[in-house]
Amino acid sequence: MDRIPLLLHTCCAHCAAYTSEYWETRGFQVVLFWYNPNIHPFLEHERRLESVITLAQIKNLPLIID
Repeated sequence: MDRIPLLLHTCCAHCAAYTSEYWETRGFQVVLFWYNPNIHPFLEHERRLESVITLAQIKNLPLIID
């Protein structure tokens, strides 16, 4: 049976790690979506983005960055 895709907006890897696992255990194919122009300072924005990229690689999840 094919899993239903679920687009998950992520603000950071910490939140996405738990939330993606929650939805995966309920049969969804999680796709991470990163869009956070409101995170300041810029260094914090870059740290969060890096951590989301790492999480996507570790968990083998698709990641959309906008």
